[in-house]
Amino acid sequence: MVLAVVNLCLPPIFPTYFTEAKWTVLKDISFGIFNILLIGLANFFYVTYKYSNGINLTNAAYFVAITFLVGVFPVTFLILRKQIVLNKKSKSEALELSNQLMSSLRASAIELKKINSSNDLITLVADNGKDNYSFSASEILFIAAAGNYIEVFENDHNKTNKTLIRCSLKLIEKQLASHSAFIRCHRTFIVNTKNVSSVSGNSQGIRLHFKNYIDSIPVSRNLDAEIFQRLAQIKK
Repeated sequence: MVLAVVNLCLPPIFPTYFTEAKWTVLKDISFGIFNILLIGLANFFYVTYKYSNGINLTNAAYFVAITFLVGVFPVTFLILRKQIVLNKKSKSEALELSNQLMSSLRASAIELKKINSSNDLITLVADNGKDNYSFSASEILFIAAAGNYIEVFENDHNKTNKTLIRCSLKLIEKQLASHSAFIRCHRTFIVNTKNVSSVSGNSQGIRLHFKNYIDSIPVSRNLDAEIFQRLAQIKK
């Protein structure tokens, strides 16, 4: 009961701390220990209520200590084991995707060069409905949410340019619905799958890499399968 309340209530209250992209093994272990301590306190209050004992700090410390000693090692072991399994799984998926990308990127590059420039243009409309921004679809790397704005990152002669547009990522996602190469891979990112140069993975999940851009883009775990399928279709 205690664990259910904690795990359901805390993430919405502290979204920054529990964000998937920043979740680490240390945070996982710390949160596990926090749960153990809460269970110890819950046991203390239950026994106090059950047997009508007064609240005693010594008894409270005893319950917490016993619960901690009993739970800390199996919880730590299970968390580390989970991280190892996730790390292995993500690296395996990333390697498979990278192998597929390597065999298909050359063909994709040739196809992109053949696209007529007028058909390659994408026009994004700001939330005021008046400001229009045109981009070459083949040059857009990804689009990132930035508060009330979005940032369009595009390749420009071996460097990356960024354009700021006042608009929500949700609205841009709707505008790009007819362009199958673009997919939302995370709550704050839409990527152009045709410009993904490589894929990496660790215990935190899969990350996408782009040419001429130093950072990587996270993929939400619930979207792994969809991203995997979309990247596999690049060569088709």
